[in-house]
Amino acid sequence: MLEDDVRCSRNFLMALKKVITSREGSYWVMLEFSKLGYIGKLYHSRDLPRLAHFLLMFYQEMPCDWLLIHFRGLLAQKDVIRFKPSLFQHMGYYSSYKGAENKLKDDDFEEDSIDIPDNPPASLFTNINVFENYDATKAYSTVDEYFWGKPPCTGDFFVIIFNKSTKISRIKILTGTEDRQNDILHHGALEVGQKSVDTKQGKQCTSYITLGEFKGGSIEVSNVDHKIGFDIECVRVVVTASQKEWLIIRTISLWTTQPVSQFKK
Repeated sequence: MLEDDVRCSRNFLMALKKVITSREGSYWVMLEFSKLGYIGKLYHSRDLPRLAHFLLMFYQEMPCDWLLIHFRGLLAQKDVIRFKPSLFQHMGYYSSYKGAENKLKDDDFEEDSIDIPDNPPASLFTNINVFENYDATKAYSTVDEYFWGKPPCTGDFFVIIFNKSTKISRIKILTGTEDRQNDILHHGALEVGQKSVDTKQGKQCTSYITLGEFKGGSIEVSNVDHKIGFDIECVRVVVTASQKEWLIIRTISLWTTQPVSQFKK
């Protein structure tokens, strides 16, 4: 669903396809790719007839971009599922309200959105005390949410275990938020592992190597597949020194090595 006064990021279709693939098997009614109005809202085609009827019945009661909240709620999607960066930007100035102007801009919009992580299917575990419902999986999602835990101690960990061994080309992890800039990982290391085995605590990797240390609450490592000699089964963040501050892991982004296509002449 797009209004007629928007600008699209250059690679929005590729980004949409990647997100849809990552949501396979999960229930959703509406995915949002802009935080403004009725811009960048994605629906299943099977829901379009009832969406059309719903808008036709209630458009006189409130604006359509307000009705969308009620529509997804009626179809049992309680929470907003919004992705960043935004793929669409509002360009117009005129509001549907007579005499009003609408100059709102989406500050999460990026012109080039090709850099969306692959984040292959995986299970996530941590021994850090989780605050409320800010669980580990939220750090691994491209949705606008995060993991939040109570002050970690030396040796605490946050681990991603892939469903199958994977070639990883790049890893980027960000901690803290703009509102809570001190809830970062002050001292930590990034590790990758292999040889996963089943234990009483679930699957674990028995062998790890360190890729680098966190600096200022973040780490980014490129050419991972060139630096190690094995397909990765686990990615682990290890706390190397206790801290008094809580810990937010805002995003964990992984890019896989794409196989080269073989074409027959």
